[in-house]
Amino acid sequence: MRKQKNGFTKIGFSRAGFAACSHYKECDMGKNPCFYENIDPEVKEYCFCYQRNHSSQGQEIIEVKDEEIDNKIYDQISLF
Repeated sequence: MRKQKNGFTKIGFSRAGFAACSHYKECDMGKNPCFYENIDPEVKEYCFCYQRNHSSQGQEIIEVKDEEIDNKIYDQISLF
């Protein structure tokens, strides 16, 4: 048996986190159960798509008006 590296899961996913794996269509970008759930249950803990859709913290999404964004952009662009 090969020695498992600290920075990777059993099948080689980074423990630093990753956006999505090659099976993103099957899990619908994390909305459905993880493809690797039975193979390597640790994978879904580091998948950002899965975390975003299965978060138990109930994070609130803040809506920002387009006008506020435009004003902030123009303030930052000015160099004079």
